[in-house]
Amino acid sequence: MAPPQVIIQTRIVSPCATITLSGTLLADIPTKTAHAARETATRVPSTVFPSPISTANVTPTRLPITVYMAPGDARDDVYARFAEMLAKSLRQRVVCVVPDSYAASIKALCSGEADVAWLATPDYLTAHRECAARAEYTVERDGWGYSQAQILVQSNERRAQKGLDPINSLQDLVGKSIALTNEHSPTGYLFPKATLADAGILVSQELLVAGDGQVALAVYRGEVDAGATFWRPLRLDGSIGDARVSLLREYPDAVDALRVLRLSPPIPNDPLVLRSDLDPETRARLIAGLGDFSRSAEGRELLDTMYGLTGLSLVSDADYDIVRQMVTSLGLDPQEMLR
Repeated sequence: MAPPQVIIQTRIVSPCATITLSGTLLADIPTKTAHAARETATRVPSTVFPSPISTANVTPTRLPITVYMAPGDARDDVYARFAEMLAKSLRQRVVCVVPDSYAASIKALCSGEADVAWLATPDYLTAHRECAARAEYTVERDGWGYSQAQILVQSNERRAQKGLDPINSLQDLVGKSIALTNEHSPTGYLFPKATLADAGILVSQELLVAGDGQVALAVYRGEVDAGATFWRPLRLDGSIGDARVSLLREYPDAVDALRVLRLSPPIPNDPLVLRSDLDPETRARLIAGLGDFSRSAEGRELLDTMYGLTGLSLVSDADYDIVRQMVTSLGLDPQEMLR
């Protein structure tokens, strides 16, 4: 029986190709057949997969490394630079794919169509569960490879001025209101919800707000009793680094008016994920190549341009157990959280 037909339609950009699959999806093909189909599909004229570096520097027997970027606009010029820099380090062609969703990236990792993918943290839980895809790096923001969540409340003095009881513990939040960010945020949603659930605390109202700064503002104004945002340590100059900083220009007393009720353990940021069945030599070269890229001045500049990042940090799957525990506490299924 002939293997299923795989049709690859390619919009050419140089040197990073943005690819859309149509016809039979590789995710619907048994794994071994998918790998064979991928090998056949990538043996096409060089105009489809243009080499990002001179052919003298490429090992011709190696198939291109396929990287699935974060869903969104195809930023061809930016992703072309990323492909070129990574290809130079790997001595191997690199192809970038911009998927419609993280769900598409997971299917590509599990079918063997993607070698590497940028995933959001909740989506990584599904990728690891479905086909043992493994986080090797976590993204750095402001030099940190992890985030911490905080539950903010107004200071006791400020609440007293309004005739309100102080909030000194989680138990004091019973029957109170809380502002949260989006439902996929470990810091702005999963941590506070899981913390309250584990403590058996029922609040009267949950308000979903677009952004950490808006959450802090809602608490400052007294629109809610508490709010969850990201936390950062003090900066080198001694100033705060968390979500309250966005209020300081308009509300200089924000630091004194808002205090931290509860702080989370470190939570790794979104991961850069490799498919599970890469051969050890390719996996090792990819990990080393991505590390070289993120440590270079040009690489750091490009990470900032692509996703507002400052670097990459090595990570393991076990580091994401804290997020798994949050999801379990809330009775959520990561599959239902896919975007």
